[in-house]
Amino acid sequence: MFNLHIAAKRLTFELIFTKKIFNLVNILIRLGLFFNYYLLKKKNRIYIKILIRYYNLNRVGFNFKTITKPSISYSISLSALNLLSKRTGRSVYLMSTQYGIITHHEALKKQIGGIVIASFSI
Repeated sequence: MFNLHIAAKRLTFELIFTKKIFNLVNILIRLGLFFNYYLLKKKNRIYIKILIRYYNLNRVGFNFKTITKPSISYSISLSALNLLSKRTGRSVYLMSTQYGIITHHEALKKQIGGIVIASFSI
């Protein structure tokens, strides 16, 4: 019997670096959905390389859905956000507010509404 060590491969992808993408990646790392990121420079452009989190060699999955699209945006008030947070369970909503892109939990703490960008469940 052989003792083989199989190196775990990490799923990665690269995006062009922007401040909004950088803030979004930091939120998703705080929530535990991404493992880490690296900044790369290729042909006078900066890219952000993102590593997906694994648990027991299985990718940590989440159901990501874009809500706001270029053709339509969905604004939500603080009172509607309170109702939504009570009914969604483990879902997290990303919102664009005057404080930048934040989760709906942070928006509730700051007592503000905003535009719902996307949702995902953990």
